[in-house]
Amino acid sequence: MRAAMARPLRFQYAGLAYHVMARGNNKMRIFLDDLDYARFIGILGEVREQYELDLWLVCAMPNHYHLVFRTRRPNLSRAIRQLN
Repeated sequence: MRAAMARPLRFQYAGLAYHVMARGNNKMRIFLDDLDYARFIGILGEVREQYELDLWLVCAMPNHYHLVFRTRRPNLSRAIRQLN
């Protein structure tokens, strides 16, 4: 039996634009009400500031979200880990 291969590492460079999305398992809701959306936007603002992200687009739906931003530092993984 062959061992599963790990996915390739993401490119993380300052100045690159990224499209990031996350969704609930089995398409389950991740935002249950307006308070959940407000909390997400608040946390996103903190992450944007802490990790120096130029946020261009936010689209949050009940079971997933999309973000488009540019990093000023090579810190994509840390920023998204903090957000999620």
